[in-house]
Amino acid sequence: MIKLSPSLMCADLLNLERDIKTLEKGGVDFFHLDITDGHYVPNFTMGYDMVRAIKKVTWIPLDVHLTVDNPEEHIRSCAEAGADIITIHPEVTRHLDVALQDIRNWGKKSCLAIAPHIPLSIIDEVPAAVDVINIMTVAPGFAGQKAYPGAIDKIKSAKEMLSVRGGRHPLIAVDGNVSYQNIPLMINYGADILILGTSSLFKKDVSLAHSLSDLKDYLHALSL
Repeated sequence: MIKLSPSLMCADLLNLERDIKTLEKGGVDFFHLDITDGHYVPNFTMGYDMVRAIKKVTWIPLDVHLTVDNPEEHIRSCAEAGADIITIHPEVTRHLDVALQDIRNWGKKSCLAIAPHIPLSIIDEVPAAVDVINIMTVAPGFAGQKAYPGAIDKIKSAKEMLSVRGGRHPLIAVDGNVSYQNIPLMINYGADILILGTSSLFKKDVSLAHSLSDLKDYLHALSL
């Protein structure tokens, strides 16, 4: 079954608990929270106080996406704030294997985010114990972007690379321009988790409850 992970940076931040409860009632599987540092990407989104506050009002697992330089320096703060999954970027991590093991040492699931400009060969350096591979089809840090040319194809390539390993495979998440137009191909190529933003879930002219219901109906129709 495809798992749904709404990106809360796209929610109504003035009514965030309301939106969280709506999505929780609608049956989502994760909440995706982006933490940015204004350096690795030139904007700021959520912080650890926000993660801590969200953790208090929902039982849904939190996937905290560290879109920051030197994410290994943030793992403890992220874990203590309440993250269930901690996502890091390899290109800004000094010692990838050590950082991923540190996430596991904190009792959290580990996720590796692969931005559009990062080659899939990085998967060969990922320990078998990693839990999720996040294939990003857009540049990290901003909502509302179009997918980079060829970025969706990386889902299929990643699935093929992981399949030759044998044993337990990481789940594949896809992050960026997860639209009605792109979802069928993303699923067909092997995505297990859809990280949902403005292109499919958070819409100005539709209530969040109806938007989620429509999306789930669409996914059900695809599976028939």
